[in-house]
Amino acid sequence: PHVCSTFAAVCSMAILGRLPSWLHLGRMRELLGSLRCGDGSFRTCPYPDSEADARATYCGVALARLCGCPLEQQP
Repeated sequence: PHVCSTFAAVCSMAILGRLPSWLHLGRMRELLGSLRCGDGSFRTCPYPDSEADARATYCGVALARLCGCPLEQQP
């Protein structure tokens, strides 16, 4: 999974009015946790060598906000 693609998909659903019932928020929380770096930024993919930049961090923070996932609970 790529944080920017996930962000685009969730934003599209939010624009349509609501997040679908099949969107599993627990898994979204797990995904965000796997993308989170030690300094609080986000990587684009859950691999150690993937990019960690402002674009990925923006998408990660926006996803957390849209899905109601508190960032304080992320590692």
